[in-house]
Order: sequence, then C-alpha cells, then structure tokens
Amino acid sequence: MTNLEYRAFRKAARLIERNKQRYNFWEGKTPTEERGQGCPAAWIGYYLGMDSYAGEVTKERLGVSLLVFLERLGVLVGEAWQENHRLAAKALRLYADKYYRKEVKVRKSTG
Repeated sequence: MTNLEYRAFRKAARLIERNKQRYNFWEGKTPTEERGQGCPAAWIGYYLGMDSYAGEVTKERLGVSLLVFLERLGVLVGEAWQENHRLAAKALRLYADKYYRKEVKVRKSTG
C-alpha cells in the first residue's frame, strides 16, 4: 500500500467517525460525494477516486478479498464494528497501521 491508500484509510475513518449518518455497513457502492453513505471499503474507494464496489476496492487496491478485509476488521475490534460507526473508524485506523504502515520519510543526516 502506498501513502495514497494509507491516507484514504485515515480519511475514511475520520469521515465515518465524525458523521454517523455517512456510515452504512450494507452500502457497498462507492459514494459519489461526501454526503453519501458507504461501508468502510466503499469510503476508501471514494477517497482513492474509484467508481466501483467494495469488493473491487479491496481486491484492486488492497490486494485482499472483501471477506478477508472484513474478517481482519472484526479481529481488530470485534464484530460489533459492523453496527457502530466509531468502532468501524477505529478498525480502519488499526488495519492501516497493522497491515500497511505509512512509509516513513528518512531524513538525510548532516554529519
């Protein structure tokens, strides 16, 4: 995962956490605007500029099936995340940190 995908995870988590009405576990189509609704993978796809479905987002951009992605989220925070927008946001952050650490910029030493 590149920094682009990592940032998409973080943006999706922030939107879901701050806007309960934007989170819908059952909505797998990527939203066309931030006023829409979507599941975590759909919001990741939105922030990656994709017009697709959750399964395509996870397969094409995350390299795993939708089922594997959902199972991993459940392992991180428990199955209740599916019905709780705050837990869903937390799961996205934990997932990004665990599986796709943000690339670290290396400073050049002046020595």
